[in-house]
Amino acid sequence: MRSPEGRERRVIECPKCGYRNSDGTEFCQNPSACGTFLGYEGKKLEALPGSVLLTLSSSLVTVAPGSQASTEVRIRNRSNIVDQYEIQISGDPSAWSVAEPSTLSLFPDKEGVVTVRFRPPRSTGVSAGRKPFAIKAQSRSSTDLSARQEGVIDVAAFQEPALSITPHTARGGESAPYRLLVQNRGNAPMRATLDAADPDELLAFEFDRPALTLAPGEAANLQLVVRARATFYDGPPQPHGFKVQLEADGMPPVRADGTLLQEAIPRPVAKKFPLVPVLLGVLVAGLLAGAVVERDPLIKLVAGKSAAAPNTGGVTSSASPSASPTPSPTPTPVTLVAIPNVTCMTAAVAQQAIEGAGFKFAGSFVANASYPRDTVFKTQPVPGDAPQGSEVTAFVSTGPPPGVTGHNLCLSIIRVLPPPNILKLLAPTPTPTP
Repeated sequence: MRSPEGRERRVIECPKCGYRNSDGTEFCQNPSACGTFLGYEGKKLEALPGSVLLTLSSSLVTVAPGSQASTEVRIRNRSNIVDQYEIQISGDPSAWSVAEPSTLSLFPDKEGVVTVRFRPPRSTGVSAGRKPFAIKAQSRSSTDLSARQEGVIDVAAFQEPALSITPHTARGGESAPYRLLVQNRGNAPMRATLDAADPDELLAFEFDRPALTLAPGEAANLQLVVRARATFYDGPPQPHGFKVQLEADGMPPVRADGTLLQEAIPRPVAKKFPLVPVLLGVLVAGLLAGAVVERDPLIKLVAGKSAAAPNTGGVTSSASPSASPTPSPTPTPVTLVAIPNVTCMTAAVAQQAIEGAGFKFAGSFVANASYPRDTVFKTQPVPGDAPQGSEVTAFVSTGPPPGVTGHNLCLSIIRVLPPPNILKLLAPTPTPTP
């Protein structure tokens, strides 16, 4: 029965099924058709407040990604009727949580247990850290009857670095570039460092970012340049294997293999001949003269004439003196004499040719990759007319500089006839008249 205010005071509990009937009911009104007579066996009780109670066995749950954790939820029916409650989970953990069972039927003033299981996947989509959730028991008989309890689930962190290299094999004579892909497949920020090594220590490595930090699920492209410590000119490509290593906090190193296929590099090009204008002038003079002589005959002629020159001077000095009176000295005019072209001659032969033409000889030894050792490659002044008795410097090659491959340009230089004064020097000496 109800009070004048409309509030239910007492109920009669069925001794057979436990259903609570309104005060004054003679037979049990349980919807399951119990029908027990309550006149003699019904137990009168105080009416319940019409609510539901919900308690969690633990409000803080810890779980590792890829595993499972659970908590128990106790629900008590504080109403006067048999009711069914639906278990609802809200918050971020609801996507990977389940209640077993999902609905619970309870008699008045009875209690049931529901197990809530948390199963976060091992992926970057579930970040590490604490995440709040709430569990609610909703009555199906009345939308006004419900209970709610909040909790926190702590998702543990895990790290899963990944490393790949592209291409696996690259070609280059001195260096080759590679692209590295670094990934954080964990659910927490990752600090990583990169290093590389080859077993024979023939390579050097340059990273554009040797250290970096990646958020969960983030990937980064880096560049690696591998350089050979030494090069070679001839021969087949030489493979050099190496390993790139990624180290993250608290994780074993991750490695990726690569290969540098080192190829031969072109040989260095010799420096151009510095006296190209002089050579062109020699070639033009040779065409105008219309005669070509080889180097060896010219050397022989110059050497032979140089040896005969003292005898000629002796004959001239031994001539009988003139009976006429000695004339007064007159100023000696400047006589221009042609400087001989001694290019590609040895130093000794060049000296004989220059002194035989009436000049003073001076030598200067300079390294030159285009002329053999002890070979004249230019004079100062260059071949042409100069005052007789002046000094002519011959630049003699000491061979190629260290590490430079030499080329013999003397094999291609065209030699020309010497100037007339040299020809006169080389002409047979007349025999003095007795």
